[in-house]
Amino acid sequence: MASSVTFLSPTGIAIRITVGALLVVLGGIQAEVLPGSFYSVERAIRPLQERQARFGRRHPLAGAVLFGFS
Repeated sequence: MASSVTFLSPTGIAIRITVGALLVVLGGIQAEVLPGSFYSVERAIRPLQERQARFGRRHPLAGAVLFGFS
Protein backbone atom coordinates (compact mmCIF):
# COMPACT_ATOMS: atom_id res chain seq x y z
CA MET A 1 0.00 0.00 0.00
CA ALA A 2 2.75 2.48 0.88
CA SER A 3 4.51 1.71 -2.39
CA SER A 4 1.55 3.22 -4.27
CA VAL A 5 2.10 6.61 -2.59
CA THR A 6 4.38 8.64 -4.83
CA PHE A 7 5.20 12.32 -5.12
CA LEU A 8 2.61 12.87 -7.86
CA SER A 9 -0.06 10.39 -6.73
CA PRO A 10 -3.30 11.85 -5.33
CA THR A 11 -2.41 10.54 -1.88
CA GLY A 12 1.08 12.05 -2.06
CA ILE A 13 -0.33 15.41 -3.13
CA ALA A 14 -2.86 15.35 -0.27
CA ILE A 15 -0.12 14.53 2.24
CA ARG A 16 2.09 17.37 0.94
CA ILE A 17 -0.77 19.88 1.07
CA THR A 18 -1.75 18.81 4.60
CA VAL A 19 1.80 18.91 5.95
CA GLY A 20 2.49 22.22 4.20
CA ALA A 21 -0.64 23.83 5.64
CA LEU A 22 0.25 22.52 9.11
CA LEU A 23 3.75 23.99 8.84
CA VAL A 24 2.37 27.37 7.75
CA VAL A 25 -0.09 27.42 10.68
CA LEU A 26 2.55 26.37 13.22
CA GLY A 27 4.96 28.97 11.82
CA GLY A 28 2.26 31.64 12.11
CA ILE A 29 1.64 30.69 15.73
CA GLN A 30 5.35 30.73 16.52
CA ALA A 31 5.78 34.13 14.83
CA GLU A 32 2.74 35.35 16.79
CA VAL A 33 0.91 36.24 13.56
CA LEU A 34 -1.83 33.74 14.44
CA PRO A 35 -3.29 33.39 17.93
CA GLY A 36 -2.43 30.16 19.67
CA SER A 37 -0.55 28.61 22.52
CA PHE A 38 1.47 25.46 23.01
CA TYR A 39 1.25 25.52 26.83
CA SER A 40 -1.30 22.69 26.97
CA VAL A 41 0.94 20.52 24.80
CA GLU A 42 3.89 21.35 27.03
CA ARG A 43 1.96 20.32 30.15
CA ALA A 44 0.85 17.09 28.48
CA ILE A 45 4.37 15.96 27.53
CA ARG A 46 6.16 17.11 30.69
CA PRO A 47 6.01 13.63 32.33
CA LEU A 48 7.61 12.11 29.23
CA GLN A 49 10.35 14.76 29.25
CA GLU A 50 11.08 14.08 32.92
CA ARG A 51 11.34 10.32 32.31
CA GLN A 52 13.64 10.95 29.36
CA ALA A 53 15.85 13.25 31.47
CA ARG A 54 16.13 10.65 34.26
CA PHE A 55 17.04 7.98 31.70
CA GLY A 56 19.65 10.30 30.15
CA ARG A 57 21.30 10.89 33.53
CA ARG A 58 21.58 7.15 34.20
CA HIS A 59 22.60 6.16 30.65
CA PRO A 60 24.22 9.18 28.94
CA LEU A 61 24.93 7.61 25.54
CA ALA A 62 21.57 5.88 25.24
CA GLY A 63 19.90 9.07 26.49
CA ALA A 64 21.56 11.11 23.76
CA VAL A 65 20.41 8.63 21.12
CA LEU A 66 16.86 8.67 22.53
CA PHE A 67 16.86 12.48 22.59
CA GLY A 68 18.09 12.66 19.02
CA PHE A 69 15.51 10.14 17.86
CA SER A 70 12.60 11.89 19.56
